[in-house]
Amino acid sequence: MSIATCERSRHARLMPVNPDEFTVESIIADLRVLRERGLIRLRHTDVAALSRSAARTGVAAAAGGGPAAVEALLRAAVENLDASELGAAAIATFGLGRGARGWAAQDRRRKAAEVYGVSVERFRKHQER
Repeated sequence: MSIATCERSRHARLMPVNPDEFTVESIIADLRVLRERGLIRLRHTDVAALSRSAARTGVAAAAGGGPAAVEALLRAAVENLDASELGAAAIATFGLGRGARGWAAQDRRRKAAEVYGVSVERFRKHQER
């Protein structure tokens, strides 16, 4: 990766040298899309940065590639959070818990807010970001 200066903000940020690479910003954007759409719609959701990231790990081969690799990567990342409050909120936010895969985004958000002990609005504006 190389460092480039963004003309509008005048801040240095990492820019991919190769278009097949990804940035932290693109992964965060994909995670937001995935959170909104849910795992149940992953097959029909463009999350290119997460797909490329999964392809670079052993997770993609183990999961068979495609959407399953992205889900496996997400599960592995959340497992690294252990049984913490943050981990439990991530499980709820992405619908990774048993029976939560098909929950609507607002139901997943409500559960995650409950884990943190804050209102849904507070969670949306602060923790979810």
